[in-house]
Amino acid sequence: MTAIVVPLGQFLGTRYVGDTHTRDVRLGTEVIRLNDRHFGAWALTHGLPDQVGDRPWTRAAVADAAGADVDELLDTLIEIGLAVEVDPAAGSGFARSHRMGHRMLGLGNTAERPELFAIGLFDRPMVHVTRDVYDLWDACQLAGSLWEACEAVGPDEPDELAGDLLANLHHLLAMSVVYVEPIYPEAAR
Repeated sequence: MTAIVVPLGQFLGTRYVGDTHTRDVRLGTEVIRLNDRHFGAWALTHGLPDQVGDRPWTRAAVADAAGADVDELLDTLIEIGLAVEVDPAAGSGFARSHRMGHRMLGLGNTAERPELFAIGLFDRPMVHVTRDVYDLWDACQLAGSLWEACEAVGPDEPDELAGDLLANLHHLLAMSVVYVEPIYPEAAR
């Protein structure tokens, strides 16, 4: 199975110094400054909201979204730790070595759609997810890893939940609902 590309780090904004600028991405305690080309590739690794459900978000999907060959840019992002390629069947391994942080608020469900839970900004839902994904999203904020969140939400089925989360991750990433980063030794629990 072809590996999916997962962006790592949290976007902090654009930094202008004189006539130049960089795009800053926080990865752990480090801030990595990207030029526009590398930032564009990193942004596309999150997925495009109207396309992430159509196919796995692989190198080919990123290249199609960019309309250009992005292999060199992706290789650089992987080398500096701002992206990782993951076998879609390796959800448990990914969950054990990464954590996920919130970028938006939990909005709950509605009487009209009780099976779906919204995440977004106050009365502006950005994404609707199943109860399992919503519970994992919620648990991730306090868990030391995605795996710990899977164990907390579904102690009898953490492997299945990790696989489901990986399969749905780009829906959350494309809407900037979450960010993902590796677990760092000093943060390990």
